[in-house]
Amino acid sequence: MDLDAASLPQDKNGGASRAAVVRRGVGLFELFVAAPVVVITAIGLVQFFSLMAASAALGQAAEAGAREAALPKATFRSVSAVVERRLGGRRFSDAIDPVLVEIDGRAVYGVVRPRSGEEIMVTVSVASHSAVPDVLGYLGLSLFQPKLSRQWSLRAR
Repeated sequence: MDLDAASLPQDKNGGASRAAVVRRGVGLFELFVAAPVVVITAIGLVQFFSLMAASAALGQAAEAGAREAALPKATFRSVSAVVERRLGGRRFSDAIDPVLVEIDGRAVYGVVRPRSGEEIMVTVSVASHSAVPDVLGYLGLSLFQPKLSRQWSLRAR
C-alpha cells in the first residue's frame, strides 16, 4: 500500500485530497486493531479442537480398557496394556498417568474379577500440557485445566 498521488482522488488543484489520505489511514488502523483479535481467535479455535481430539482419544482408550476389564481373565496389567495400545502413536502416549481401574468404587491393582452386576470404571488421564501445547498461555489466556481425564464405566455380566 503505497500512497502515491496517482492512486488517490485529486482535489481541484491536482493534489491528493486530505479525505482520501485520512480514509487510507483509518483502514490501516482498523487492520492493526482487528488482526490480533482474528489471530488470537484462530489460535484459540485450533487449541480448543486439539483438546477435544485428545479428550476423545482418552475416552476411546478408557472404553477399550473397561471392555478388557470386563473379560474373565483380565488383570490390571492387561487393562493398562490395552489403554496404552489404544493411545499408541499419540504425542502424549508416553505421558499418561497410571490407569485407574475400579470395581464398585474400589481400586483394583491385581486381577480384575468383577461379579455380575458390579460396575467397572476405567479412568485415563494425562497432563493437559502433554496433550496439547498451551499457546494461548503465553498471552495470558488459557483453556487448560491441570489434567485431561476421561472415564468409562459398564456393568459386568
